[in-house]
Amino acid sequence: MHGDPSSVDVTGLISIAQYADIRDWCVHFSCTEVELAEAIALVGYSPELVRAFLADAMRRPSTG
Repeated sequence: MHGDPSSVDVTGLISIAQYADIRDWCVHFSCTEVELAEAIALVGYSPELVRAFLADAMRRPSTG
C-alpha cells in the first residue's frame, strides 16, 4: 500500500519507480527527496547503506 512507510521492503533494494515509493522511503528515513536522491547517487539502492549515509550526513556540521 502506497503512502504507508511500513510497506517499504528494507530487505530488498530501494524502489523509486513511482512517486509514492519515493515518498514512502523519505518518510521511512525521515529525509527529503533531495537527500534521498543524493544518498542513492552516492551509495546505491541498498536501504542499509542509504540509512548509514543519511545518519552520517546528520552528524556532519552544516556549512552554511
